[in-house]
Amino acid sequence: MVRYSSIRCAPWPCLENILVKYMNDKIQQNNLDKLRNIVASSGAIQSELILGALKNPSLEFQAEVFSLISNQTNAARINPPLKMEDNLELIMTYLFRCISEDPQVNDADPNELIHSRWSATHELSNWFAWLWKQYPNDRSEVEKIKNKIKLLYLNGDQNLRKAILQGILEHIFENAAVVEMFSDWTTSESDIRAAYDQALAWAQGGGHSFLWD
Repeated sequence: MVRYSSIRCAPWPCLENILVKYMNDKIQQNNLDKLRNIVASSGAIQSELILGALKNPSLEFQAEVFSLISNQTNAARINPPLKMEDNLELIMTYLFRCISEDPQVNDADPNELIHSRWSATHELSNWFAWLWKQYPNDRSEVEKIKNKIKLLYLNGDQNLRKAILQGILEHIFENAAVVEMFSDWTTSESDIRAAYDQALAWAQGGGHSFLWD
């Protein structure tokens, strides 16, 4: 006699798991459609919907939110307005996810909102430089980015490390004060110390990307 428990989940996924995934995908698509409809209108955008991107596993949803808050006109419609720390958390969560997951998208497509790994590194560099210039007396946010870069680099493969080095570190290291802030990397893990040295070599060798102009 065959016991149902012995074949419940093998060799195919459980029907229960399939249904759960279907429902989750349906909810995410509904949230995405709702966000797009609200953005397309001229009314207020509830901040709860925007902050939901932090818990939403859909990269497409997070890309829509990033596009929205990066647009001053649409961002001004968010009610109540997002706090700066919430705004930055949304941005960094999305960009670091793109850098980590390496979505295979076409950056040349104007209708594609998701960033590729390399475009996300350039976007992150721009935000780092903006925060550095905007808040000269408060380095707490750039310190957070610095720590996230380090963790991602240490846990990354060769391709991810190359993107972080060439897409972020080399360009932000064009600012001598930033190099000084990262100087503790010289006494860190050997891999991090090597990344610091390589990025510094770019800057000292005359590398220039207009990031700090």
